[in-house]
Amino acid sequence: MQTLINSYFPYTIRPHQEKIINFIRDNLNNNQHTVIEAANGTGKTIAVLSVVLEYIKKHNLANTNINRKLKLVYLTRTNNQSDRVIEELYEINKHENVTGISKRGRQSLCTNIAVLSQVNNSREFIKVCEQLKNSGNCEYYNNMDPEVNEMIIDDILSTPSDAESIISECNPYNICAAEITNLSIKHVEIVSCSYLYMFDPLLRSSFLQLLRCPLEDIVLVIDECHNLPNTVLQLAGNTLNNYQIEKAIQEINRYQSLDHAIGQHSKFSSFLENVLNVMIEMAENIEVGDEIELDTRHFYSQIERDEFTFLIRTIKNTGERIRNLLVKKGKPPVSFLSQVADFFSGWLYSIQQRDNSKTSKYLDTISVDIYGTRKSIAISNSSMDPVNIISTVLKNVHNSIS
Repeated sequence: MQTLINSYFPYTIRPHQEKIINFIRDNLNNNQHTVIEAANGTGKTIAVLSVVLEYIKKHNLANTNINRKLKLVYLTRTNNQSDRVIEELYEINKHENVTGISKRGRQSLCTNIAVLSQVNNSREFIKVCEQLKNSGNCEYYNNMDPEVNEMIIDDILSTPSDAESIISECNPYNICAAEITNLSIKHVEIVSCSYLYMFDPLLRSSFLQLLRCPLEDIVLVIDECHNLPNTVLQLAGNTLNNYQIEKAIQEINRYQSLDHAIGQHSKFSSFLENVLNVMIEMAENIEVGDEIELDTRHFYSQIERDEFTFLIRTIKNTGERIRNLLVKKGKPPVSFLSQVADFFSGWLYSIQQRDNSKTSKYLDTISVDIYGTRKSIAISNSSMDPVNIISTVLKNVHNSIS
């Protein structure tokens, strides 16, 4: 016989699920964070969702401040896991009205083939996307219409919706699924998304603005939290390879005749050629497939120039001008100069951080690989301490279940 431990549990409950629900409920009511360890197939997802929804609904009903309502953010490692949360919400919605959405990155939601074929990493994609939107060169963004938007959002709010459902709603109108997702988020009670949206500081800021919800009003669920430290370390790192530098040098040569400001910066080419030569020299004794610690001070001494910081900032600005030139020509605004500048900006920041600390929490490496017929030499800068990033979030949320 089914035990109705709460009205948000849509299945016949098992004893261990009842224990999980009661344990989380007690911790929520006593304002304590929760950590659960249970085997795959235990039914943790639905147990967690049901008890957190029960708590949020009661809390929001008792809270008369309409601008301070709790929301559930359910973090997962993969998109498939995120969609699984929506599947469970769909079952709950058959018995109790709940609103939820699965949020993915713009690149996963984009159907603009011209852009997707030119960009192969998410950071670069975001820059290209913003450039096309701001210049009026994205037809999917230009097709956004208030009446159509409202109609689609109403459909999304009528039942928990995953990313594929949102794309299907948008495709007949050739409008941007990412924009519709962002417009919908402020209306829902539950958002399922990747770790990045809460633990990447820049993404978190924009994500919370979309939610219209401060950290203090979020009940945070972190699925498979043992994966979180490695994810955070990857977020705090950056990589630059010889291919990017070679392309950046070609960029300077290609566009100096089109833009006087670019043509004036002969220092760019000599600086990048020097960086490339130093990388090649340092990789001479490294076997293919190996990665070793980089002698950061030696590398920096070999590439440093007068006004180094100013040079990097100027390269970044030049990359933006190249993006604008590409937009005017109707091409995807991808700039390798911008990529190089972003790497060195982050790298310089990490050097300043370790100079201000007695113990270094960053690691620089150099690696060698073969891709096809090309030899790839890459330098990477990685944080070795995820604690500060993780604790910033956990100390400020309303509550968490991991």
